Amino acid sequence: MNIKHITYAAAASLLLYTVVFVFIVHKPLTVGVMQEYYAKKLSYLEGINGRKIVLLAGSNGRFSHRCETMEPLLGMPCSNMSVSADLSLDYQLDIIKPYLDPGDIVYLPLEYGALSGTKQEVMAGAEQPYVVAYNHDYLKGMGFERLMHALFYFDLKFLISGFGEMLLDSMHVKRRFSPDTLTRQGDESGHTLEKGSPYREQLASLEWSPPALQDFAGDSFKAGLLGDFLDWAAERKIQVIGGLPTTFDDEPVPDEFIARLCAWYRQHGQEFMVLENKSRYPRSSFYDTPYHLVEEQQIDHSRLVAGRLGEIRDRSPKDGPSRLNDVCTAGVAY
Repeated sequence: MNIKHITYAAAASLLLYTVVFVFIVHKPLTVGVMQEYYAKKLSYLEGINGRKIVLLAGSNGRFSHRCETMEPLLGMPCSNMSVSADLSLDYQLDIIKPYLDPGDIVYLPLEYGALSGTKQEVMAGAEQPYVVAYNHDYLKGMGFERLMHALFYFDLKFLISGFGEMLLDSMHVKRRFSPDTLTRQGDESGHTLEKGSPYREQLASLEWSPPALQDFAGDSFKAGLLGDFLDWAAERKIQVIGGLPTTFDDEPVPDEFIARLCAWYRQHGQEFMVLENKSRYPRSSFYDTPYHLVEEQQIDHSRLVAGRLGEIRDRSPKDGPSRLNDVCTAGVAY
C-alpha cells in the first residue's frame, strides 16, 4: 500500500469517527442531560438583577446545599450552579464568569481532592463530549491541545455505553434525578430520608477516610486554575468564599489541612469559612454517598451556611481579625 492509499484510509477513518461520535452516537442520560441542567440553571442566573450569590461545587453543591433556603435568610438571590465533580473545574468556572458582577459572592464548597490534580486529568474531564455535542462556542475558544483532547475523547467504551443509553432512552428509562427535580434556584430536591432508605445499609458499610494533607496541593495544575479565578474575581471586587464539603463525621478533618486550604484562599485575596462541625454529619444524614445529604439535612446545613456567609458579607474591615483568621493562621477548629 502506497502513501496515497494510506492517506485516503486515514481520511476515511477520521470522517467515519466524526460521523459516528458527533452525529450518530450520543449519551442522552449522562451527557445530553447536562444541556438541560445548564439551560435551567442559567435561566435563573440570567434573570437575577443586582447583587447575588452563586454556589458552585460538584454534586455536593447540588445535593447538600440549597439556595432556595439561603435566599430568604440572606435577603439576596442565590443561584446553585453545581452539577457534577466529574466536570473540569475550569469549565465550571468559565460557565459562571460572564454572569458575575462586582459585589457578587461566589461560594465554593468544593469536594476534597478538587484542588489536587494534573493537567491531563483536567483535559480528560467529563464535559468534553458535552462541549463537542452542544457547546460549540466554547469548543471554538479552546486552545489546540485542549481541543485535540476534546475531539479525540471518544473510544470503544464510549461507543458501547452510548448505544446502551440510546436504547434505554428509547424505552423511556429516566434517571433518579434530573433537571425536573431541581428547585427554581438549581438545588436538588426530593432526596428525602425516606427515599434514601434503600441506601442505608450501603452507606453504613462504605469505607471512607478524611482528607489527607496531599489532597490539597497549592502548586497543582487544578489549584492553579482556581487560583487564577480567585485573582480574576479579586480584581473585579467579586468576593469568593471557599468552604468544606459535607462528609461523614466518623473521623476528624485535620486542622492542618483546613488551615492550609484557608490560608491559600486568603493569599489570593479571598476568604474561607468553616462551620463548627466542619460540615460533618452522621452517616444517617446522607442519601447515597458521603457528599449527598438527605433533603432534610440539606436544608438545615444550608441554614448554617447562610448564617456564616451573612457574617462574612456584613463584616466591616474595621471589625479587625475574625475567628476565620484564627483558622487560617493556627489551624484551630471552632
